[in-house]
Amino acid sequence: MIEALKKNNYKYTDYKIYELKENEIKKNLVFSSKKKIMELDYLIFASAFNAESFLKNLDFNLQSNTKIVCMGDNCFRQFKDYKQNKILIPKKYDIDGVIECIETDLSKG
Repeated sequence: MIEALKKNNYKYTDYKIYELKENEIKKNLVFSSKKKIMELDYLIFASAFNAESFLKNLDFNLQSNTKIVCMGDNCFRQFKDYKQNKILIPKKYDIDGVIECIETDLSKG
């Protein structure tokens, strides 16, 4: 995903919350910098585990204009009760699908 974002000249911040399991040190680092997380345009989740971990540790609100991109139905289901931000689902569950989804959203203005 990172290589595709770089290739398409997208500005991004890569918050690595987990590897094969949650990494407590990295997770604490990410969630201790809440101000940075709140200033996002898009927040991309590539797995249900990633989304679940984020929601479990969410003790603040994202800006209302931050949009959540869920790669896959299992990932999307993690947000079924989360109503604070717009949730986008790519047509294809890969990096190209995510880029297309965000570009489509951006073109809507």
